[in-house]
Amino acid sequence: MDEFELRPGHDDEQGGAPDYAVLWNERRWMIELKTESSTRRDQLSSYFTLADHHHPSLTVGLTYLTPPLTFTPPTSLDGSRFAHVTWTQIRPLLEEAWGKGTGMKRHVLIVTELGTLGGIWSQAAGLNNNGVIVGTHACDTAGGTAHPTVWTDPCGVSKLVQPS
Repeated sequence: MDEFELRPGHDDEQGGAPDYAVLWNERRWMIELKTESSTRRDQLSSYFTLADHHHPSLTVGLTYLTPPLTFTPPTSLDGSRFAHVTWTQIRPLLEEAWGKGTGMKRHVLIVTELGTLGGIWSQAAGLNNNGVIVGTHACDTAGGTAHPTVWTDPCGVSKLVQPS
């Protein structure tokens, strides 16, 4: 499930939305993805609290997939599980699963670190046949205004200047 909604348990609480969740009758596995260290928010503990509130009889797991970073893991509740995995750690798994095959079954997988312009968030939106990636980013923390961004192999990430 994409953007797994965890509604607030009461009026004074903020809800949460892990990026993905896999749902079974007896458990919930939530997955939070981060592509930049600077976008990390401390919402992980609240995911456990909200999941326990809405699904008290189920086992809850949370996987946090990030660039290499140091942080304090959340306090998980009894019967829950937490794992921190880096993109570097899973790259060989992705290449093994998606980069093998022959003939028509050959999958091409290229995992590339795109970099960042800094700020509070960034997002890729499209890729053309020349390998140019376009997207958006927000550099200021006040309003989080989106700015157009382009990535090319020789230049890396660049902010697109809008004509005046």
